[in-house]
Amino acid sequence: MVKTDLIEIMPKPEVSVRCVNCQSQAVDVHGYLFEGIHVLWDCICPNCNTIFYQTLPISHDALFPIAFSKDGLKSNYNKRAEVWLAKPLIHAVTRNIIIRPAIEIKQFKEFGEAILLNCLDDCFGHVYAKLWNAQRLLEKYPEKSVIVLIPRKMQWLIPEGVAEVWLVDVRFKEMEKYIANLDDLVKKEMARFSHFYVAVAPVFLDTDKVDDYKFLKVEKFELKQFNDLKPQVTFVLREDRFWHANRMEEFLNRVLIKFKWQRYFRRLLVWRQNKLVKQAIRRIKASSYEISFVITGLGSNGSFGRLAKDRRVDNISVAIEREWCEIYAKSHIVVGVHGSNMLIPTSLAAGFIEILPEYKISHMGEDTVMRYSGRYAMLLGRHVDAFIHPALLAQHVLHMLNFGELYEEIESNS
Repeated sequence: MVKTDLIEIMPKPEVSVRCVNCQSQAVDVHGYLFEGIHVLWDCICPNCNTIFYQTLPISHDALFPIAFSKDGLKSNYNKRAEVWLAKPLIHAVTRNIIIRPAIEIKQFKEFGEAILLNCLDDCFGHVYAKLWNAQRLLEKYPEKSVIVLIPRKMQWLIPEGVAEVWLVDVRFKEMEKYIANLDDLVKKEMARFSHFYVAVAPVFLDTDKVDDYKFLKVEKFELKQFNDLKPQVTFVLREDRFWHANRMEEFLNRVLIKFKWQRYFRRLLVWRQNKLVKQAIRRIKASSYEISFVITGLGSNGSFGRLAKDRRVDNISVAIEREWCEIYAKSHIVVGVHGSNMLIPTSLAAGFIEILPEYKISHMGEDTVMRYSGRYAMLLGRHVDAFIHPALLAQHVLHMLNFGELYEEIESNS
């Protein structure tokens, strides 16, 4: 039975599906497939005898439903989701592109009914956004076992109170594949419960209602300390998402990606990005030497010398993740390109500047957390042009660092 935030899988599922071929609604649903990122209805149409799969309306699949025949010849999906969601799923299942990773189950408590929160995804931000639903599920269904299905490397984010954690030992880049051993495991484990549900787990939640501390275990930057702490600006960098100086650089990078040549030119691209960051830092320092700078992110090409404390790494670990969280929580401003895993930095820092490419405008806000409303939101959360000049970025930073005076004025008049 489909509820507001749960879909019943056992004992009496009720579904409504259209045939992917003839659009008949007289479809027989004779099972489920727990594929990995997706959960699918396994269907057959008595009208045209088409055997097909249909995604359950969970997370991104609720926004972009996908249906496809088992032979892959018929499919139905939103073209906006073709490249990053639909085609990877269809190819993984119909072409048998599989993995069989180790899956560990950790049990802490058990109730008669269970809710599976599927947080599997090939994108860090998507996993984290899905995991936010754990807070609401724990509050709303204290009498049910909340089970979190998640990549092992992200278990450090799981909040206290969940009944079970199912850890999948797989890299993000492998998550598009069909996890062939997951379906049998889920069906075996669900037999322990009288009722088994899958959480709808929307990926667009009201972040004002998300308690970041439950997941990050770090207190976020308190605005009342803005003037008391030494100003700190943190740049969050990646070596596959770049701040470009102009459209030509962006075009060349997209060509390199298309032909899979980017890795051969990575050092050059990183050098160009680091040069822009250094220019921005020097501009800011020219106005005030009291400001400290930190660099975080994956990849350690290049050097920032004495301009900034470089905490980039080539390989991530829980210890590094927690160190970065502490850095963000002490940052007056975090700066990063859209796609640089900005959800956690923007959750913890006082303010943020996101460098937003034109082709990502339709995704504005997906990669950041706006902690404030009203005037504070306008002052402390900024999305700037992809080709912003370092001098202009420096102006934004310096204006935001003057927020403390405005804060005191606003609070005194409230």
